[in-house]
Amino acid sequence: MEADSPDHEKRFRELERKVPDLACEMKLLGAELRTAIATAIAESETRMRAYVDSRLAELEQRLTARIVALEKGQHWIMGLLISLLIAVIGGMAGVIGVLTQILEKLA
Repeated sequence: MEADSPDHEKRFRELERKVPDLACEMKLLGAELRTAIATAIAESETRMRAYVDSRLAELEQRLTARIVALEKGQHWIMGLLISLLIAVIGGMAGVIGVLTQILEKLA
């Protein structure tokens, strides 16, 4: 048979000898691949954390700005309410003054 020819036997022995070398090389390549994947994941996590941190900082700044604007708006509203209250009290005092004068004239 052809499979039993000396050339085929020699080739088979040569491949048998190379198999442990190939297996060792495959293990090394597998280890390198695992290391490369772990490194890529770590770098991605680092980039993702940096992105999330920057977005959180930006959102915190925006929230702080809105809170400050809201507080300023509340102060403005409080000022307006106090002004209106003073005007109403002043108006009531004026009305009371006029009523007092009318009552004095009638008496």
